[in-house]
Amino acid sequence: MIFKTFVYGAAVIPFVFFAEYYVLKLFVKFNLSPAAAYSPLLIFTLAGIEEYFKYSAAKTAALKSKYFDEPVDALIYLVTAALGFAALENAIYVFDGFTQKEFLPTLLSGNFRFLGASLVHVVSSAALGTSIAFSFFHKKHTKINIFLGFCTAALLHGLYNYFILKNSGGIFTVFLAVWVFAAIIIYIFEKIKRMPKPAN
Repeated sequence: MIFKTFVYGAAVIPFVFFAEYYVLKLFVKFNLSPAAAYSPLLIFTLAGIEEYFKYSAAKTAALKSKYFDEPVDALIYLVTAALGFAALENAIYVFDGFTQKEFLPTLLSGNFRFLGASLVHVVSSAALGTSIAFSFFHKKHTKINIFLGFCTAALLHGLYNYFILKNSGGIFTVFLAVWVFAAIIIYIFEKIKRMPKPAN
């Protein structure tokens, strides 16, 4: 089931590319964002698109299955989908760089993508997974939890993209912030594992 979720996470990449392409065209057409730059609204919209498709991958592959029966499963499946997504995204990026014969720059920037972009995919999806996990204890708030978790995931992802694209605050400061959030997610993960499984 984890392998299936990983594959589904990678499989949504083409849909994300198409969705983002048409959103970019709409933003330019209606003057919501310059063609040569990313407005804050566009940055957060694109982040939301990626978070939606990662969640959809996890939901389709695992969250509707009988194997989704513990709170911690939500985090595991969301993170797994994010890893599949990041793996194929990075592979495409590296392949494109190599086809342009930019070997050294691609390898160097590929390392930064692993440290930053891949981790932010995991952290943002884990934030949504955490919110879904807590819905196990408050079934009537499940939809609200998913919505709030999705907003948190899109916000974290969008903030990362914004500071990277705008070169604000320094790249290492941004990376540090992502790693701090990762540590928080790991702490929450351990807390959820120790919570008693809710009665059916």
